[in-house]
Amino acid sequence: MNDFLFCNKEADIRKVESIDWFPLERIEKIMPRKVCLKNVKEFVKGTRKRKIFATGIMVLFLVAVLGSCGQKQEEETSESNFETKAEVEELTIWYTDPEIASYINQAAEAYQEQTGIAVVVEEQSSIDYLESINQTNISGEQAGVDLYVLNSDSLEKAYLAGLTAETDIGIADYPEAAVSACVWQGKNLGYPFYYETSFFLYNKNFIENCPTNFQEILDFSVQYGSDGVTFEGIETILKWDVQNLYYNYGFIGAYLNLGGTYGDDETEIDLTNESVIQALSFYKNLNQSLYFDAAESDYDIVLEEFLNGKILYTIAGTQSLSRLEEAAANGMQYGIAPLLDMNDVLKSKAIATNYLVQINPYGASETAAKDFAVFLTNTYIENFYKLTGKMSCKPIGNYENAELVNIEKAYINSVQLPKLLKTTDYWMELELAFRAIWNAEIEHQAGEGTEEEDRENQAKMEEEIRAIVLEQMEKVQQQMELQIQDGMG
Repeated sequence: MNDFLFCNKEADIRKVESIDWFPLERIEKIMPRKVCLKNVKEFVKGTRKRKIFATGIMVLFLVAVLGSCGQKQEEETSESNFETKAEVEELTIWYTDPEIASYINQAAEAYQEQTGIAVVVEEQSSIDYLESINQTNISGEQAGVDLYVLNSDSLEKAYLAGLTAETDIGIADYPEAAVSACVWQGKNLGYPFYYETSFFLYNKNFIENCPTNFQEILDFSVQYGSDGVTFEGIETILKWDVQNLYYNYGFIGAYLNLGGTYGDDETEIDLTNESVIQALSFYKNLNQSLYFDAAESDYDIVLEEFLNGKILYTIAGTQSLSRLEEAAANGMQYGIAPLLDMNDVLKSKAIATNYLVQINPYGASETAAKDFAVFLTNTYIENFYKLTGKMSCKPIGNYENAELVNIEKAYINSVQLPKLLKTTDYWMELELAFRAIWNAEIEHQAGEGTEEEDRENQAKMEEEIRAIVLEQMEKVQQQMELQIQDGMG
């Protein structure tokens, strides 16, 4: 297949590698005016007959400037491929999360009052979401959807599909975690909107101040029940859903490398470094001390037990904020903190799922779409939590519930979901590894003999745990490397 080059005044050179049936009038609309379209027209004519584009999407890549289009540049105007903001009467935004509907609709109404531009808000199925967006681009009937909300771990797929535009997200308004979620291969793509993450939760009816780290909790558990240290109704000191990687990830989040800083570098995969092994060994030791069955740690059950005063400490997620608010209204006093470090040496970083507002380059107006995106994710965002019960990427800091500020702190310290398509199985592989580590039977136990025997058994137990951890993480590492080599994802 031949490559076809075309350019505008700004020397915006692009290469079309493949394209499905795509109306010529749509190409002429989305490409810059005053461009060389001869080869593109010929290409499209041929493509209509061949029905190429096996993946169902068009991919655009930047290439080097090779020359002018033969027109005098002074004759070229600043006319772009998009209408200006003032010329646009309507924008369309898509989303998949019904819980944010009230906010988007309210923001759309407020935006129309300020600008005169109507915003059509449409909830869509998450199934084949990007494919559906692409279909609006190639229909030829109208401009494609202008904006859409996307999970950041789908950013690579959207980028390769040509469904993203570079943005200026106003870095000063957001923590590094939010900015990182928008970066793909050095480009800022999209606007940070909202997130989900995990955090530490403690019962203030019994404990006024949050523990310093997990080791402090373990030390406390040794004393609990003796010297009169008991709390009425408390059945378990610490318990969380150990079957779900989302709540376990924090134990390795500070040390695991899955794609580098921005989760987009396939050359940076490191799951077996010494810090990871030490962190997971600590994780396994928690099981040796806490003695609760993983099968009985379902998240909803654990949260309910916490709210009913049966658990003193747990790890919870932002999806439960509404239940916590209800409990507080009924007299429950709880404290929120960023996920605790393991001890004075081993640090924790919870994982965060980010949702971004993306600009579809094939919409009616990129300028107007970006303006509304800023309004939606930044200017108007103070109403977001009130209307959705979710946390915005832009910190608010002023909540009726003062504990929510600590979730913002948790997010600032979080690690983001990797974006690499080639490692899409990492979540399942890591979850299996965590389960295997937690459930592994340990032959040697301390506290069963003399002081010297206990020391020996402790050393043997730690060695055995380390071997189990290393074996499991090496399996995951090998699987990730195979995926990258095979180009899976």
